[in-house]
Amino acid sequence: MRTKLAKSGRLGNAGTHWALSALYQNEGTIPGTDATGLPTTDFSAGSGAATVAIAQAFGRNVSLGLAGKYVMDALGPGHTGSGVTFDAGVSLQFGALGFGIAAQNVGGRMTYESQAFAFPESWGAGASFTHAASGLTVACDVNVPRDSYKNVRGGVEWNWRQHVALRAGYRSEVGAPPTESLSGPTFGTGMGAHGLWLDYGYLVSGESGGQHRIAITLRSSALHGTDPFGQSSMPRDFDSHRPMGPPAPKSGK
Repeated sequence: MRTKLAKSGRLGNAGTHWALSALYQNEGTIPGTDATGLPTTDFSAGSGAATVAIAQAFGRNVSLGLAGKYVMDALGPGHTGSGVTFDAGVSLQFGALGFGIAAQNVGGRMTYESQAFAFPESWGAGASFTHAASGLTVACDVNVPRDSYKNVRGGVEWNWRQHVALRAGYRSEVGAPPTESLSGPTFGTGMGAHGLWLDYGYLVSGESGGQHRIAITLRSSALHGTDPFGQSSMPRDFDSHRPMGPPAPKSGK
């Protein structure tokens, strides 16, 4: 089971945003065995990460982001590791076209007792095109992990008035065998209103069948600031300089 919590905000009017997030994945109980395959004591395994991120916008076209992550991994009694690593990214927006470059897990090492290992560093770049009038967005990116296969991902989304979204995509692990579980098509949808948004995705992958993914997003400011009847557009008070009632008859001959 995977659990994720996140909170974000803005610092003043300088275009600086911050975010905090925590992710924990519990792998459940795993049967223990010794070197000969005989059963031993069962144990539980899990991993988690806490992230602090900050992003700065430079005008309307350029944004820069940086994040630091603390990662922990529990593989059973006496086999717990931890470490710190960093992410960074740049995004460029020119009208309907968007471009981005990102680096993940750069620097730092994961330490298990007396052994240390480098994080799985990855570099990626992508591009997107959005047609605002129709709500259609097309995107594609390429990722180059240091310890795994290169992958290419593409997708399309149709969004109706920010209330309903339909999505489809495909991920290909370049050079991987046909049974690679991460390759395959994806389908999904999203819907929401007044600060509540629900996302659902289905991944068809290799010989492992399918994966269901669900995410719920809550925006507290929108939850408490909705105005379904448009009352905020009404005047706060009457204009004392404007006479009320029918106009007075003009005097004269």
